[in-house]
Amino acid sequence: MTSLILSFPTLVILLLVMGGFIVISLAMLFVLQKYCRSFLFTDHTDFAEIFSDALGIVFGLILAFVTITVWQGYSNIGSAVTKEADALSPIYKLLDAYPPEMGQEGRVILRKYVKEVIDGDWAAMTKVQFNSASYHLLNEFHRLLITYDAPGNRQLVAQQEELRLLGEYRTLRLNRLANINSSLDTTMYLTMTLGAFFFLFYQCLYSMKSLRIHAVMISVLAGSLGLIFFLILVYSNPFFGPSAIQPDEFKKLLDMWNHSIKNTGQ
Repeated sequence: MTSLILSFPTLVILLLVMGGFIVISLAMLFVLQKYCRSFLFTDHTDFAEIFSDALGIVFGLILAFVTITVWQGYSNIGSAVTKEADALSPIYKLLDAYPPEMGQEGRVILRKYVKEVIDGDWAAMTKVQFNSASYHLLNEFHRLLITYDAPGNRQLVAQQEELRLLGEYRTLRLNRLANINSSLDTTMYLTMTLGAFFFLFYQCLYSMKSLRIHAVMISVLAGSLGLIFFLILVYSNPFFGPSAIQPDEFKKLLDMWNHSIKNTGQ
């Protein structure tokens, strides 16, 4: 069960994003109210409110589209990581159909590979890099399979099935590695940033009797936008940040294999 208590780094990032939005919006408010009074909405406020609502709807649609896209991408990658870990189980189990020496060697390579995925791949992915060590271990396991000369139909069928499962696993692995970058490109970040700027800028143009009340309202609005941007930033990077996807399924798989070694010696 996921803890509802935010970690300290997560809380710091949240406060920085919200604080940045609030500070920028307040600075914009005071500059416009003091130096650009001729542009303020003192008359025809009914028409100004109509345009404000329209601008809010347009910007809201952009945020909704980006937020849903980012969350769906994050969820899909999390599911793909689970499928990748699960795909290794039948590969490991099918090694029982090979001669004992080869099966033992294959199991050793797979355990080394999973350990390297946990320690090496995830450390590299947080830096948007590729870990070649796990790639070489997987190729070593593949060479072990293709160099085996199956003496009979039973062994030949097992070898073909093992190679098929390995090919499916490689596809899942490539899917994980292809998603180590942020799901949002520069254009989308620019669109969201400019949309937030224009929306807050427009709200600062209203003329109110109390600047203090106006500042409070702008702060609440900016803080709310900061919350949404925080969620988008966090979930747009699936392997980096406070909500990064962890190799928990691979750890469970390796623990299960190690437990099996203690019980059966294999």
